[in-house]
Amino acid sequence: MSERYNPAAIETKWQTVWEEQGIDKTQMDEGKPKWYALTMLPYPSGDLHTGHWYAYTPSDAAARFKRMHGLQRLLPDWFRCLGLPAENAAIKRGAHPAQWTWATSRACALLIAPHGRDVGLG
Repeated sequence: MSERYNPAAIETKWQTVWEEQGIDKTQMDEGKPKWYALTMLPYPSGDLHTGHWYAYTPSDAAARFKRMHGLQRLLPDWFRCLGLPAENAAIKRGAHPAQWTWATSRACALLIAPHGRDVGLG
């Protein structure tokens, strides 16, 4: 065992295991009790920053806890939203709001993926 903590190696290992096991995939089961969480949804108006994850972490932790205790939980994906902040960000950068929002949503999803965000129904 290595004396030094190597977060890149350890996190990559477990992210691969989680991806292979599909722990974030939807599995409908009418026999399980349901639980729904909704947190403040940030607009994809710019780059992802610590405040986004800070606001989302409590709901994410609760959803994981509920799933581990056998509940079907729904925690909506939080990047697919439009609004005035996203539209203004697009206009400011000379982009079409729809194109800006989808591009920013994809970039945010890629940035947050290594954190093991627990989104969806399952």
